[in-house]
Amino acid sequence: MVKIVKQIPIELILWVTAFIMIYNLNLEEEVTSMCPVHHLGFKWCPGCGLGRSIHLLLHGQFNKSIEMHWLGLPVTLVLLYRIVELIKYKLKYNNGK
Repeated sequence: MVKIVKQIPIELILWVTAFIMIYNLNLEEEVTSMCPVHHLGFKWCPGCGLGRSIHLLLHGQFNKSIEMHWLGLPVTLVLLYRIVELIKYKLKYNNGK
């Protein structure tokens, strides 16, 4: 099992973990934030709402997602594309092609 995990690119593990965490966010809590800028005490961050926007998008609430942060959809698409590319590369690399 450890050997299999070591073969998976760390970037792939990080992006998939981030999507799982964002999917499971509880938006009902006021303090729900994974934003490092927020946790440093700053009141404003250009990315604030992005995680919530992605959460709403992953739950099929497209209109609310766009209202929360307009970059939610493009960021989600780019990250999903990156995940697919990492998986394709890993499969190609393991098959020796």
